[in-house]
Amino acid sequence: MKKLIIILMLIVSANGFAQITLEHTYPNSYDLALVKLSSSGYKYFTYDTSTITILNLNHTVFRV
Repeated sequence: MKKLIIILMLIVSANGFAQITLEHTYPNSYDLALVKLSSSGYKYFTYDTSTITILNLNHTVFRV
């Protein structure tokens, strides 16, 4: 019985595939950091030489 379970697990895992997908890219001039806001949860924080932007985790601009 143990051998049968192991063989079934190997067959099932051999057919599984996974892939990492690129969600979004930012220009090299942006510094990107993950911050936790007390009332809104986790957000991305980007800043350039003249702009500061807070983004949601789905890369949309956070509005208060």
